[in-house]
Amino acid sequence: MRVHVLLHLEHEGLGLLRRALDTRNAEIRESNLWKGDLLPHLDSFDFLVVMGGSMNVDEDLQFPWLVEEKKLIAKAISAGKRVLGICLGAQLIARALGAEVRPMGFKEIGWLPVRAEADRHRYFPALPVGTRVGMAHWHGDSFALPAGCERLFSSDACGEQGFALIGKPVVGLQFHAELDEAMLRSFIDHDEGELAAGGRWVQTPETALSGLKNGAAVARKILDEMVEGMLSDPTLPPSRRSAEASPALS
Repeated sequence: MRVHVLLHLEHEGLGLLRRALDTRNAEIRESNLWKGDLLPHLDSFDFLVVMGGSMNVDEDLQFPWLVEEKKLIAKAISAGKRVLGICLGAQLIARALGAEVRPMGFKEIGWLPVRAEADRHRYFPALPVGTRVGMAHWHGDSFALPAGCERLFSSDACGEQGFALIGKPVVGLQFHAELDEAMLRSFIDHDEGELAAGGRWVQTPETALSGLKNGAAVARKILDEMVEGMLSDPTLPPSRRSAEASPALS
């Protein structure tokens, strides 16, 4: 499996997601767009992973590579490639699918619960509808649910936390399931101003790090099952229950 990762910031990376890919013998290549790396050719990858970033999806003048990146994402989806987006990556997929992406007017930062909106979705078979699991968050923009997609997750602060494109292996996650402790500490170091500004949905670094230490195992399991699901038949009907239901995560 050939995986190409699009990176937008120096302190971003695959984090916990790397293990889920490595265990499936993925050949991983990266484009550091913030350094001026070129985007990959469509025929050079099977799985496109679009990571997070502090920019808005419409800041094309400041970040000109966003124009071609959005085109590549749209082409990859049309070609039936596996496409996964996290945070900014999810917003870029949503925009490529024609959905609105806009500022929320506040930040959601920390280790906060998301709620499963699909019942044991084929990409998340261990999560019955209504299950709440802690996940890392660091964003101030949000996407509308794209046409042709089903809602996967929500949070108390943000109604759209994840979606899957029906009939194709495409997933967008607003939250950062991939964050490990080193990456979260790097986020904290680089974005002290956002933390200092505070807000109803902004946690202290200590609270966020404590939550991650206790919840990273769940995040790893969720990522592993999601990758496995995305590599299987993408034409299953939406929200199908697993033939053998997995126990709920806690």
